[in-house]
Amino acid sequence: MLRRIVPLVGFLLLNIPHLHAHRFCPPLGPVFSQPTNVSTHPESIAVAGEISAILNEAIRDGNFNGNKFDPTQVSFSIVFSSVNDATKHTAFKYHHAASSGNLDPSSASKVTGDTIYRIGSVSKTFIVYALLIERGYSIFNDPITKYIPELQEIALQQGISSFDEVTEVAWDEVTVGSLASHMSGLGQTFSPLDVSAVLPDPASIGLPTLNKSDIVTCNGYEGQPPCTKEVLLRSIIERHPVHHTSSTPGYSNPGIILLGYVLEVVTGKTWRVAVEDAIFKPLNLTQTSYDMPTTNSSSVIPTDQQWWSTDLGDVATTGGIYASTNDVSEFLQSILKSTLLPPQETRAWLKPVAHTSDTRFSIGAPWEIRRLGLNSTSEGRTIDLYTKDGSLLDYYSKVVLIPDFGVTLAVNVAGTGSGTVIKLLSELVISKYVPVLENIARNQTFKQFGGCYTSTKTNSSIRVEVDDGPGLAITSWINNGVDVLLETIPGIWGSPLFGPPRMYPTGLRNNLNRTTSTSYRVIFELENQNDGLQIFSDGCSDWGLLDVLSYGKIGLDDVVFRTKNNGASVEIDLRGFRKTLQRKACT
Repeated sequence: MLRRIVPLVGFLLLNIPHLHAHRFCPPLGPVFSQPTNVSTHPESIAVAGEISAILNEAIRDGNFNGNKFDPTQVSFSIVFSSVNDATKHTAFKYHHAASSGNLDPSSASKVTGDTIYRIGSVSKTFIVYALLIERGYSIFNDPITKYIPELQEIALQQGISSFDEVTEVAWDEVTVGSLASHMSGLGQTFSPLDVSAVLPDPASIGLPTLNKSDIVTCNGYEGQPPCTKEVLLRSIIERHPVHHTSSTPGYSNPGIILLGYVLEVVTGKTWRVAVEDAIFKPLNLTQTSYDMPTTNSSSVIPTDQQWWSTDLGDVATTGGIYASTNDVSEFLQSILKSTLLPPQETRAWLKPVAHTSDTRFSIGAPWEIRRLGLNSTSEGRTIDLYTKDGSLLDYYSKVVLIPDFGVTLAVNVAGTGSGTVIKLLSELVISKYVPVLENIARNQTFKQFGGCYTSTKTNSSIRVEVDDGPGLAITSWINNGVDVLLETIPGIWGSPLFGPPRMYPTGLRNNLNRTTSTSYRVIFELENQNDGLQIFSDGCSDWGLLDVLSYGKIGLDDVVFRTKNNGASVEIDLRGFRKTLQRKACT
């Protein structure tokens, strides 16, 4: 029988976002502890072998999951790594070289993790990373006019004269963060990508004849020099805005160019030297540079590839880096490990800034965030993949960070058809590895924290298990002889629980005297009531149930596991219940 034991329960319920939450609706983020030693785990080794077999077959048959694939035309490198491995971080790697007839004679004939590619717009992440290293996340709130006098002057002029927002960018509204996240309202192109620089006869395809002063004469290729800073700034200033600032994402190369100039102001160095000092050198990225390698024998160069040697000038901030796949992997690992940033800065950086019209795709700074639904729960849950794509003619690059699992993926492709191949490769690796990582994490978490905890003196116990749902399931909980699941919590809610409560990691840990305290929180799932609504149904709102039941200033959902020497837990501290139980063998 349910006993309503709190007279103010009505007040409590009014302050909970949704009383009847759907089952298996965990807070965003990991639902288990991150998997460890992925590279040596049998399940990981098995899936690595499966992926290799698929790639071997695709190369042999010229068919990749139903897509025509000419392995003689493309070279590629894949490196998939985990930040939580004790020694070896690379869980999967695969390299393939195009046939010699489709490679420049000076190109490397064998591809390895140290072979150098051009990585295109993945370069944008280096500029943003360097700014965060030098000034921290707070710089995102600074106006761009603070760092670029030419824009400050324009902003002042706009303040005293008639301002035309259809024609002019409101520079006093543009922040460093809006430039990093494509939310500045600036357009995508700039002088080097202006087609007037390369069209021999615009009138023949219906374009009007331009004044000589409007024709771009710098682009870094086709025999033209790279554009100077003065020309780039003038080009950016003269372009019409695409949107209001902070209104909707719009991919912007000029925004990253401006961030390069901000980096120069805050460091007193050229942006190239600033990135080298902030990232390349500390991470020992010896195969990464803004300059073309002195020898081509360690590089992938397709035939007739003019972009290999193209000097992009200051536009290289947007897509000019040369790098090996191993170096790119180390770069990604440093982000998840918070090697160069404080952890709180990393957490802030790996968050969305805005959505797109696709519910599965959001924008970060400058992340392209893919929202991936998992089917490991009755209603599924979502994990976020922080990605960045890059392309420079026949060079394509993709990076992926999955914070929930502590893993990264770096893929580089060069040659004809690279744009299709890189999507196929990335899809293959992520689709195969994600369910395996979820299963490894589930089993490792149960091994470390699952089981029975008891105190015979107080007739108290709790049983922690795993099932096919997210997190750890509490299947039995007795405190001082009272059934917590049947009486205590339902008595407070005035409603029975719907299935076993789930425990989720918070990421909070403390290490002291070889004892590790790991924080979890319990979600008490309430009986689901289908109200028939679509727009305003209760939906996924368990995030609103965290820490909602407080008893003497401590949440009843507040749980801490304690482990010795990073082994299995020895006790559980039910902090709201003021009870510590010892781990015992289940009977």
